[in-house]
Amino acid sequence: MFRRIIFILAVLLLPAASFVRADDTAEPDWSTWRHLPVFDRGRLMPLDTFARAVVEKICGRTSVNLRLSPNEKPRKFTAAELLFSWLVEAEKWERVPFLHAEHEQLRTELLGLPIADAKDGRRLKYVSPRQLESARKFRLRLGELLGRQRKAQADGKRFRPSGVDKRVLELASSHRLYRLLTLRLVPALSPAALEAGRDTSDDAQPWLSLKTLIFGSGDVLHGYPQPEVQAVRKAFDEAKAAYVDRDNPTRKQRFTAAMDRFATAIRSLGEKIEPLRRRLPIREKDEELFALTAYPAPGYTDIEVQYNQSNPFFWSWVVSLGAVVCFALSFGVIRRPMFWLGVLVLAAAQVFIVYGFCLRVYITGWAPVTNMFETVVFAALVVAVLGLWFAMLPLTWPGLTASWRLAAFRRSSDTRVFAGMLLPRLALMAGVFYMLTIAEYGSGGETSVISLVPKTGVGSSIPTANALLTWGVGLCVLAAAVCYVPRIILTLLLGIGMIPYVLLKQGVAEPLKQVLARKPLTVAGAAVALLASILAYNAPVFDKDIGVMMPVLRNNFWLLIHVLSITASYGAAGLAWGLGNLSLAYYLFGRYRQPVGDGPATISREPEACATLAGFIYKAIQVAVLLLAAGTILGGLWADVSWGRFWGWDPKEVWALVSLLVYAAILHGRYAGWFGHFGLAVGSVLGATAIVMAWYGVNYVLPGGLHSYGEGTGGQLQVGVVTILNWLFVAAAAVRYNIEIRGRLILQR
Repeated sequence: MFRRIIFILAVLLLPAASFVRADDTAEPDWSTWRHLPVFDRGRLMPLDTFARAVVEKICGRTSVNLRLSPNEKPRKFTAAELLFSWLVEAEKWERVPFLHAEHEQLRTELLGLPIADAKDGRRLKYVSPRQLESARKFRLRLGELLGRQRKAQADGKRFRPSGVDKRVLELASSHRLYRLLTLRLVPALSPAALEAGRDTSDDAQPWLSLKTLIFGSGDVLHGYPQPEVQAVRKAFDEAKAAYVDRDNPTRKQRFTAAMDRFATAIRSLGEKIEPLRRRLPIREKDEELFALTAYPAPGYTDIEVQYNQSNPFFWSWVVSLGAVVCFALSFGVIRRPMFWLGVLVLAAAQVFIVYGFCLRVYITGWAPVTNMFETVVFAALVVAVLGLWFAMLPLTWPGLTASWRLAAFRRSSDTRVFAGMLLPRLALMAGVFYMLTIAEYGSGGETSVISLVPKTGVGSSIPTANALLTWGVGLCVLAAAVCYVPRIILTLLLGIGMIPYVLLKQGVAEPLKQVLARKPLTVAGAAVALLASILAYNAPVFDKDIGVMMPVLRNNFWLLIHVLSITASYGAAGLAWGLGNLSLAYYLFGRYRQPVGDGPATISREPEACATLAGFIYKAIQVAVLLLAAGTILGGLWADVSWGRFWGWDPKEVWALVSLLVYAAILHGRYAGWFGHFGLAVGSVLGATAIVMAWYGVNYVLPGGLHSYGEGTGGQLQVGVVTILNWLFVAAAAVRYNIEIRGRLILQR
């Protein structure tokens, strides 16, 4: 059901991406080859995805301009074609530079290669397999690094190479991937790979490689349907012959026909193998693995190929850039038209993100926050949506307020309204209570989300302190959910009619004027969303690939409500950070207003826009605190399900708590009058720094503890530099602020 809903949303949103141009169709046609199912890295995927991942790892990008022979002009090879060419004419690629090696020290000192072309000065980026294997200094450096890596692993330490050492290991890994290139196209008759109690260190694979299928002997392929195997070999040989015959005018037609026959033969073989797998002599079958590795139905790979070709997250930041340009122009002569155009363009950019997430959710079946790339993109979505939401409140808030009152669980002045709302509210409350306390959830389906009684351990009738804590927190969450979730749902449903009704009754002229006064919200939202989208899509430390879900994360309920709420809080914090930096720019470069009163010191007032921005920052931080608190509490409940304890002072948990306390202190300090508008702007940067540490630092700098599934490497220098520059910007704004506000006596002294 979950996938069906997402599929419907994806189809509805498909027109929004209809103008996206797919990759240019190469000669010959590679569409059939791209759609072939492949098993790799623990999941089924289209060959298009496999080829993109492999080529990007080896060449540094998914499509490259290369020349196969010195007499040819460089031309663009798509990932699908490059993979096929590597498989069928590997000997031609031995002297072709295509292994990514752009690092200057790597090329000059270890490979003995020039940095630029002697003829045209073009920067050289690649090295050939033959050049790499003949580089003695490279081999010696690689052996030394591998020795250090083994020693670090034996000592239980993390090995983190940097500089040229990191590039050496990356190049060696790319070369090894090319040499051992394995394409798995059909299920294998391998009992060892399908055994429930199998040795995970065993190399037995549930799918058969193409090389084994094409070149394997009769003994190796004993038990496989031989007519189908021969059909696969014949069709592949025909496709190979057509592809390498580049001067033949009928090459395209021959290749297309041969590839169609190859795909048909592969499907026929895969479907014939499936019942044979069921009859393998296996003591205890791993039914889940059987299901995951079964040859898929026709059309299984279509959605993922569509995702690859449409590239929605690329277009999301491109369109967001257009929104930023529109908002920049809205400060000129045509302010109103450009502002509203910017709003529409920013909303369109979010449509691309939602479309991309719909496709990813349909492909994986999981909520779209399974890795760092998805969470950064989701944060960008939240930043933009919150910016638009806060800006549009003058248009929507009166109607939503009226809807909230109508949905209240108390007798209103109109008895009919009360009676009409009572039954839906009670029904929704009962539904929420049932879903949280009675209905089974998760992959096992053996327990409810929240227990109405404290849980006890095996062989004990007395609950532990952890069980009592989890039970108490769970009841608080249950009470809040039963009380507010139904009312929020009714408010949103009623708002569909109440918002236009109230606007028609009160008029739209004044609300539109108020929306224009909230332009900084949309500007900050668009700018921060653009930065986050660009970072997510282009940062090499974030993996955009769709991977296999870690076992601890395989719970869609907790993944949805915990990770989404935490990541949404990061988005709210990002909006506050953007508004805070905008305010600091006014403090540093803006025009301070005329002084008030007489005295020995000439005291100026802060720029007028800063007071308005402070109000916006405060609202954004309130949302961040609410979501961060909810996410942290829900994370504790999930931790009890996964690890048997609510709180364990894990690094991720500690920094989530630190971030929450930092933002809570900022809100309290502003409310108590400890600091003013400038302090709130500084606080937004302080809170964002804590978020960076909780979000990035724990995963990429500190050991992740039980959250080690989120670990990554790289980017520490860049993140550190940006953070330092941001605080230098704060310091510069503070210097001018103190000179202007605290009095020019400082200068006189």
